Amino acid sequence: MKHFVKSFFCVIRGGSMRHITVFFVFFLLFYGVLWGGDRFPPLEKTLAGEIKKAFSELKKKEIPPYYISYRVDDEKKVLFSAELGSLSQEDEEQSRILTVMVRTGSPEKDNFHLLREDFSSYYTSQGETARFPLDNNPAAVHLVTRAAAEKAYRKAVDGLSKVKANVDIKVEEKDRSGDYTLIPPHKYHAPDSEPLSVGQVEWWKERLRFWSALFLEDPFCMEGSADLSVVKGEKTFVDSSGSCIVQSYQYVRLSFHASTKADDGMVLPVFLSFVGENFRDLPSEEEITNQVSRLAGIMIELREAPLVDPYTGPALLSGEAAGVFFHEIFGHRVEGQRMKKVTDGQTFKDKIGAQVLPDTFSVVYDPLLSRFQNNYLWGGYRFDDEGTPAEKVIVVEEGVLKNFLMSRTPIAGHGSSNGHGRARGGYIPVARQSNMIIQTHEPLSHDELREALAAELKRQQLSFGYHIEAVQGGFTLTGRYSPNTFNVIPLLVYRVYDDGRPDELVRGVDLIGTPLSMFSRIRAGGGEYEIFSGFCGAESGAVPVTAVSPEIFVSQIELQKKGHAQSKLPLLPRPDVRKEKR
Repeated sequence: MKHFVKSFFCVIRGGSMRHITVFFVFFLLFYGVLWGGDRFPPLEKTLAGEIKKAFSELKKKEIPPYYISYRVDDEKKVLFSAELGSLSQEDEEQSRILTVMVRTGSPEKDNFHLLREDFSSYYTSQGETARFPLDNNPAAVHLVTRAAAEKAYRKAVDGLSKVKANVDIKVEEKDRSGDYTLIPPHKYHAPDSEPLSVGQVEWWKERLRFWSALFLEDPFCMEGSADLSVVKGEKTFVDSSGSCIVQSYQYVRLSFHASTKADDGMVLPVFLSFVGENFRDLPSEEEITNQVSRLAGIMIELREAPLVDPYTGPALLSGEAAGVFFHEIFGHRVEGQRMKKVTDGQTFKDKIGAQVLPDTFSVVYDPLLSRFQNNYLWGGYRFDDEGTPAEKVIVVEEGVLKNFLMSRTPIAGHGSSNGHGRARGGYIPVARQSNMIIQTHEPLSHDELREALAAELKRQQLSFGYHIEAVQGGFTLTGRYSPNTFNVIPLLVYRVYDDGRPDELVRGVDLIGTPLSMFSRIRAGGGEYEIFSGFCGAESGAVPVTAVSPEIFVSQIELQKKGHAQSKLPLLPRPDVRKEKR
């Protein structure tokens, strides 16, 4: 049984994206050479020649491959970090990873066929990865690709024999769809992107020091960091069908992490992040300062906030929280390839054409969309990591389930990819999420949603409900050998009273539940959208995703107490904190 857990989420707040006026040329890392420079042929040309020769030679073997692909993930990163007013990290790095996939047998049944009741084996173990030369020297490329291809081929031959043995001793499979879909070759080379503007280095270092020091306002602050990551990457994909695809990406991420501790030992984290394609996408310096200052103030308030008892009842979820909510309880359960496993819960597999949401809701995944209301979306691309053109997929239309997110691994009733085979470097692609947009066709204002919450409290004879404003992320269990549940991890939760008292900040709570039950309680959505972006971790590694969602009203949620540490506050006070502040 496999559990799928988020690594982390980076949150983009809704609101205007103003320009930071400082620009910074993204200097080329590692000897000033970008993508190997002009000394050697383009990488895609060398890889195309290598895969053609390898495929031709391996086709002569007793068990020949019917398909091979090479993928090189090249990423350069600059990172600056400050902790509580001091610079703590300054780093530059580049990584290049080769991922080789060799498929033997036939598209109907090959070495990637899932082995039933063999939990030690897994789909992604069939690939082969290797560290790749940082330049495009053909001799080095030849040695690395040949060695990796031979290892992948040997795995494929061994895997195919295991598949045949497993099929012979198991009952007939219900899903008789094939194991892979061959598609026509595609040629694509992304146009050169603009240089990243990462501005005057010393200015950024000073700002990170300043922003991280704001958390020192809390005398019990345990950690407070400000991190700036500037990333530029390129993906090169070639296969034995003749595809040759080169895509580039870049992003800037500014994130803030801090935590304090309550008297009862509970560690209380806060988190804020901005992600953009370039620095122009980030808020202004003033707005960033205001938001970090607000975060530091919330840390102090959280220490005094009351603990929450277990609760079932109505709630409002901010657009940010609703995005994570949909990602966890719905998104992972419409990734089609996962439904091929007999160990999967297959929550929605047989519900195509069924009503799964109110008819005022639709859910769309669109990797071709790079911006929403002028805000950058992190889950976009032109081709997926299997060389398939990306497609907009309407998964839910007016409440009715219409489709799944598909890779080139088919399932019953869904025989072709819609461009959602994704992977981190070093992993074999599987069906994954991209840019998720939750649409409401009859939006309510925030005040109307509050009125709906008040009416539901009265109907259920409750004196208060909850408003979940900010979340850290979450995880979900999709297998059938454990409860099919989800857990969303809130950061900011407010108690909303039915008698008009001000909302009250609370702490120590997790949002939990089961997908079908929770989905049936969604009642309405707002008209203002919020965006969250982050890395989603699953079988094929951590991939960037984005969710766009309005605020939603749910007639019943379940909150449970959060586990927490029992250690006392530090015995030694911080030197900069006066006794009266403690």
